[in-house]
Amino acid sequence: MFLGTLSQPAGNDWGVPSFATWYAAETAHPRAVDGYLNTILHHFAQGGYSESTTFSFNLHNADTMPHPSTCTAHPTLTLRIAAFESEPSDFSSSDTIPFVLVAAHAQPGPGPTGTQEERLQSASPALSLSALLTPVIPDDAAVVTSAFPVHAAWTGHNRTAVLRQLYLVSERPRRHYLLADALPLDQLTADGNVGLLDLRPGRVEREVRKLFAAFSGAASVAKREGYGECVVEAGAWGCGAFGGNVLVKGVCMAVAAGLAGVEVVLTLLEGREEVSALQMVLGRGLRVAELWSSLRQWEANPEFGLLHGRGLSSD
Repeated sequence: MFLGTLSQPAGNDWGVPSFATWYAAETAHPRAVDGYLNTILHHFAQGGYSESTTFSFNLHNADTMPHPSTCTAHPTLTLRIAAFESEPSDFSSSDTIPFVLVAAHAQPGPGPTGTQEERLQSASPALSLSALLTPVIPDDAAVVTSAFPVHAAWTGHNRTAVLRQLYLVSERPRRHYLLADALPLDQLTADGNVGLLDLRPGRVEREVRKLFAAFSGAASVAKREGYGECVVEAGAWGCGAFGGNVLVKGVCMAVAAGLAGVEVVLTLLEGREEVSALQMVLGRGLRVAELWSSLRQWEANPEFGLLHGRGLSSD
C-alpha cells in the first residue's frame, strides 16, 4: 500500500489509494480508524505475512449466464435476522471456506469510515491491494479472491463500528471475498417517475448479472479448491448508502444464486424495512424463472406494492 502513495491508478477518481486515506476526509470515524491502525500495527508486530503467502484477485464476468426465464432450479438462500452487524461469521467447516459478498464501490479501496467494505479491507489488510490491482471493477464483472486470513473481528456499522477482537496468527479464520459493486442509486436521478429506482429499465438485469459474475466465480473457485459446498455470506448489498431496496436486491440474489448453483446466507438487521416482504417471497419456494417473472412484473408496475408483496407470481 505504500506503492499507492506514488500515484493514482488509471480510472481512480477518489484519491491516492493508501492507508493515508484513513485521515484524508472530514468524515473519518475515530473509532473505526483506531481499529484499522490497531489491526495493521498488530499485523506487523506479529511478523507480517510469510514469504510463502500468496493472494490472488481474479475477474469473473457474466458471459455464461443463462437467461433466468429458462431456469427451473430452486435457489438456495437462507435468510437470517440479526440484532447488529458483525464480521466475520462463526461459520465452521472442515472442508469449506465461505465467500463474503462485499458491498464494494466500483473503485474499491480503504477508507476512513466504518462501511462494510472498509471494515473488511482493514480486517484482511492484503485486500486493500484491490485499490491497486483492480482500481475499477468492470460493469459486467466481479472480483473473486483467494482465501485471505481475517485479522480482526468487528461489530456495528459506520459510526457504531468498533473493533471487537484481534486474532493471533494461528487463530485467524479465512475468507474469500467477492468484490461486486451495486448500482449507486443515490447518485441517479428519479426523473419524476413513480416507483423504486431499483426497478427502472435495465437495472434489475444489471444487478443480477453482477451477482451472477460473483457467485459463478465463487462456484468455480470452490470446485477447484475441492470444497464440499460453495457458501456465500451476504448482507444488505447495495441497500445502505447506495439506496437500494432490500426486497428487490434480495430477490436478485436468489435469482443469481439459483443460476450459479451456490448457497447464499443473507443476514439482515431486525426491524429493517421490507424484511417481512422478503421472508414471504422466499417462503413461497419459487423457482428462478418464477422469481424473475416477479421482478419483471414489479418493473412494469410503477405503483409496486412493496410492503404487501403485491405483484408476486403465483405460477
